[in-house]
Amino acid sequence: MKKVFFAAVAVFVVSGSSALYSQGLEVGSMKFGLYGGGGVNYVSGEAVGSPEAKAAGSYFFGVNGLYNITDTGSLFVGLEYSYRPYKLESTGLFEYTSTIKAKFIDVNLGYRFTNFQGFYFEGGLFVGVPAGTWKGEYKGDLEGSGNCENKDTKNEIGLMVGAGYLVPIAETADLNIGVVMKKSFTKGYDDGFTKLKTQLFAVKAGVEMKF
Repeated sequence: MKKVFFAAVAVFVVSGSSALYSQGLEVGSMKFGLYGGGGVNYVSGEAVGSPEAKAAGSYFFGVNGLYNITDTGSLFVGLEYSYRPYKLESTGLFEYTSTIKAKFIDVNLGYRFTNFQGFYFEGGLFVGVPAGTWKGEYKGDLEGSGNCENKDTKNEIGLMVGAGYLVPIAETADLNIGVVMKKSFTKGYDDGFTKLKTQLFAVKAGVEMKF
């Protein structure tokens, strides 16, 4: 998944054109989008016994709005539900995997640059607020599950970057295909012994409508 992400960014960087993106970015116009996607969350942080971080499947869906401030640049805000679990593997005296099934409501804020062929690059910040009750699960030599305490689930604040391609499917609508990376600066889970945060790599697809 990391290779897919960086390959997509490389395609954007080397692409170029002398003709404007066919849908255009009219200064002062707005777009509204629906999207969803999935990928893997590579947890980082620390835990008792120094277990190995493992990739865990993740998914998300949401809405976003964009306001075009230049013919190639847009400010965007998004709201999404994101399931991105933290998974660790211990191989000491006992061998087992532990998974914290983390769920967030993310607010995304940033800037998108769209080049002259419809390729885009975007970056900004996100704030993830814990959603609902998280569950913890052990599999292997140790077995069990239970709810995480709400006091141990924390807001995540971090960086998000992405790249993609806009495919016109109607006069006022685009198909959006892209990749995204999120890296939290803060711990999303902290019970005093285990302190974990997000490193997400994912692909996404959706539709954006101009109005």
